[in-house]
Formats: sequence, C-alpha cells, structure tokens
Amino acid sequence: MKHKGTYIVRFKSKTAYFRLLALGANKSRLWRVPLTIFPMNDGLRKIFLTNWIRAYFDDEAHVDLSTRRIAVTSVNSKGIEDVKNILKELGIHSKIYNIMKGYARRLVISRLGNIEKYSLTIGFKHPRKSRKLNELLKLYTKTYAI
Repeated sequence: MKHKGTYIVRFKSKTAYFRLLALGANKSRLWRVPLTIFPMNDGLRKIFLTNWIRAYFDDEAHVDLSTRRIAVTSVNSKGIEDVKNILKELGIHSKIYNIMKGYARRLVISRLGNIEKYSLTIGFKHPRKSRKLNELLKLYTKTYAI
C-alpha cells in the first residue's frame, strides 16, 4: 500500500515479520561499512574496499547518461559518508547532496577523471551497469574530442 509517497507493508504473519527483522529489515539507516571485521594490511584493505564498493554499487548505484554521473542514494547518512571516505581513499572524488527535503542523501561521482578512476579501480560486475559505464565514458570522450 502506498501512503504519502511511502510504501507501507502490513504483515498478517507474526513469524514472517520477526524473521524479516532478524534478517536485517528496517535497518536502512543503521548499516556501516564493516572495516573492523579483521585486521588488514594495506594491500588486503584495498582489495576489501574495492570489492565492497563494487558490490554496493552493483546493487544500489545508477549510471545516469543524461547527467553524466554515477549516483547512489541512501537514507543512511553515516553509511553514505563511509562510502565517500572509501572512494576518497581509493583516489575517487565524490560529492554528497541532501535530497527529498533532507530525508535522503545522494552520493555522486562526476567528471571524466573520477569516472575513469572508478572504472579502472572498481568498475561494475553487473552487466547492464558495466555497459552504461562504458557508454558514459564514450560520451565524455566524444565531448573532449572536439
């Protein structure tokens, strides 16, 4: 059911409700990048961060050809700041904007250098997003070839 722009789910099964909670439902505002799972040397840390960001972006990011950027939206302020910091550590500049009257935040990777660095360092495993990333890089190449 949709109410005031938000989807509402009603459960008739108490068991299903508690099972979903146990699996992490309703924690969108609480996740963090799990950097403290085990100690890591610099090489292992870079591999871990790259793979974590790739998995997160494969699931959540959008490659927007009209605005020429990669964007991901989240209601979790601390989590999206973690992602921004990881990207910075990997040499990729990004910006975060408040959207939906501050309810959510959007992390954006734009400009050719940052998108190229994302493509080379992280990339996408998701086939459609990978194709769109290549199209985005071609758009930039056409613009700068003039």
